[in-house]
Amino acid sequence: MKSSIFPNSGRGIKIFAVIFFWLGVVLCVAAALGFVFGFLGQGMDDFRKLAWAIGLFVGGILLSYLIALFLHGYGELIENSRKSAEYTREIVKACERLEASTEKLDALAEGLDRFNATVKQGETDEVLIRMNKIHQLYEKGILTEEEFTLAKEEIIKKM
Repeated sequence: MKSSIFPNSGRGIKIFAVIFFWLGVVLCVAAALGFVFGFLGQGMDDFRKLAWAIGLFVGGILLSYLIALFLHGYGELIENSRKSAEYTREIVKACERLEASTEKLDALAEGLDRFNATVKQGETDEVLIRMNKIHQLYEKGILTEEEFTLAKEEIIKKM
């Protein structure tokens, strides 16, 4: 969910990190130039002024970079955690839809199994009825033993 006050805080932190870095670089360069041209560090000898200027220039830029790096990484972390939460919500919804579809398929499969069982039972009943009729015809003497055997074999083949 996006906050109404800070809709994209991760991006804002990353932009702030870049601004902070460049502001730090400008201030370090200005301070170093101040030492070199004598605006800062009055009463120091030239070697100490140069040492302070180089120290401020290199150390200040390095420190600005490290702080900006951590800020930028934190902004990335916030952005990625927000994206991860959105993807997780999408995955949960997809799983719910999949579960509902699976339940429907299970119900269809169960109905198909019952239908097949009913059809097989109907075929079995039909076969029994035919066998019973043939047996009755044989008992009455209408069918010979050979005809009775051939008729049974034909019914069994059709099963």
